[in-house]
Amino acid sequence: MISNFEVGSEGWTLADIFQPIANPPTIIGGGSVIYETAEGNPAGSIATADVSPNATFFMAPAKFLGDASSAFGTTFSYDMRLQTGVGQVGAAVMMVGGGLTLLGGAGNVPTEAWETFGVDLIGASFNVNARTGPTATDAQLQQVLGSLTALYIQPDVNNGPEFAYLDNVVLKTTVVPLPATLPLFGTALAGLGLARWRNRTKMKRAKIKEIKGAGPI
Repeated sequence: MISNFEVGSEGWTLADIFQPIANPPTIIGGGSVIYETAEGNPAGSIATADVSPNATFFMAPAKFLGDASSAFGTTFSYDMRLQTGVGQVGAAVMMVGGGLTLLGGAGNVPTEAWETFGVDLIGASFNVNARTGPTATDAQLQQVLGSLTALYIQPDVNNGPEFAYLDNVVLKTTVVPLPATLPLFGTALAGLGLARWRNRTKMKRAKIKEIKGAGPI
């Protein structure tokens, strides 16, 4: 799944989440993102200011949610920049699902320049229920990805006001292709059906000739 914001905000919204993080996170407010037509990497992005003393998060739309288990082992990535200054903390990625809340991205500190940040989708990249919580296991991350109910990216990276932009969010999920033997199997069935039709046709023709050769009864 990808959001590159070329034509709009693509269903992304804001969530104002109470601190410290709970499981599941407590959303105490929300709102609309700002769509930026001229700003982005390239142009076209979403943005927000710091909306409260709690933590502001970009909240992903439904297309990123559900069974994302095939993304395990890939890298979740996004582009971000601040309008001014340098972040004091990382732009956290928060994933919720399967009864767990996992936070990663501690080293993803945005600046005034566009940068691509990534979080490797393995357990060791995440902490359970808090930035300083216990390190997640691969099994816990797979549990979350298997039934992803919420995905957040935190632009609120300063202890004070800021204005942040987000672009090019990528969650790599794959569609499992049909086994290569299935098309061959289908072709074989079609061939078998054609052969049977030809045999039946030959038998009918032979029967007709036999009747005609016998003459009237």
